[in-house]
Amino acid sequence: MRGPVPRNGYLMVAETRHSARRKAWSLAPAAAVGVLAVLLTGCSGDAEADSPQPTVLDSAPSVEGTNDAASTPENTESEQSAEASGEAEADDPEPVPASSEGPAQNWPVPEPPDEIYEPTEEGAEAALHYWYEARHYARVTGDFVPLEYASAQDCAICDHEREVFQEVFSNDGWYVSAPDEIGDLYIRLDSEVLATGILALHESDFETYWHGELYSETVADSVEAFGFALVYEEGRWLLIETNYLGEYDPEHSEQQDPESTDSGESP
Repeated sequence: MRGPVPRNGYLMVAETRHSARRKAWSLAPAAAVGVLAVLLTGCSGDAEADSPQPTVLDSAPSVEGTNDAASTPENTESEQSAEASGEAEADDPEPVPASSEGPAQNWPVPEPPDEIYEPTEEGAEAALHYWYEARHYARVTGDFVPLEYASAQDCAICDHEREVFQEVFSNDGWYVSAPDEIGDLYIRLDSEVLATGILALHESDFETYWHGELYSETVADSVEAFGFALVYEEGRWLLIETNYLGEYDPEHSEQQDPESTDSGESP
């Protein structure tokens, strides 16, 4: 049985890292995307007091009783709304995480944060986090739509990861993992349409399945450093590049903080 093309990490980390060591990180900026309330009131008032009262009653209806009757439609409407909400929740399939039984099912789709549509540093950072959420979602579900939405058209690493995931899922395979964790993060705007930086990434342990069977288990025991770049086009920030820089060294990374260096020139 032919397995996936041997690659470390998610079947591609080693190749990515090797490629990243051979080339310099160079990018060109890319151009740019009632509630209606019904009030019911009683009308019994003094008119009822003047009219003859049946002698068979022990007591006349109280005002409190009239208010209870008047509130009945509202109570009924609230109960119907609660029942409808309960039925809607019952109709929603329960999310099932990826496991040895198969890929994740009915897994919540990551929503792009509003900040990614803003041409700011905060927007670029939000887009970076969203890209990693979308990548994890693609790994455990086989759904690449969010990842494609978070990636620039010219992003080679994005295309490569998608191709590897598609190869696994097309061969009755899947991944089991927790989301990766982004630690220290340094980011800056090089221009109105380009943001670059460095991040520390702790990739989670994961299992790879192939033809319905466990193929490999990988333990992530270190934190790795990556350079990255995003471009602002189509009205939002999109990832266009990541490069493996080696094992993360906090002291060295502080020296390489994009806020304090600029192409070898003094700040």
